Amino acid sequence: MLKPITPENTANNLKRKQSKYVEFDVKDGILYATYINKTELDLVAAKEIVSSRLQFQQGKTYPTIVFGDNLLNASKEARDYFAQQGEDGMSGIGVVVTSLITRVLVNFYLQVSKPNVPTKFFDTEEEALKWVVQFKK
Repeated sequence: MLKPITPENTANNLKRKQSKYVEFDVKDGILYATYINKTELDLVAAKEIVSSRLQFQQGKTYPTIVFGDNLLNASKEARDYFAQQGEDGMSGIGVVVTSLITRVLVNFYLQVSKPNVPTKFFDTEEEALKWVVQFKK
């Protein structure tokens, strides 16, 4: 996980925003999205997450690492929204999951919703980072 913001690491191009569901960080040209509470997403929540992320990104596109262990469930409408409109501004998505429940949910999402942006899940942040850097512009 990213370290807390301090005067020492703000020089490393780190900025942060927290929405109701997700904390967003950008470091070294990578967008990090961390679900902050145990979350079940419906369409309203999915739209709020995407809207706050796009506002945070200010028109820039980033390879993205999502820490998804706090994501408990997502409705079909939320999954469809993420796969269709929710990928704007992301060039590749690495999802870091360690819980079995979240792994099943992410795998189901990848199989059924078939996102348009390259998306893959990983056990560690390091593995995800190695994969998403190829999508830096």
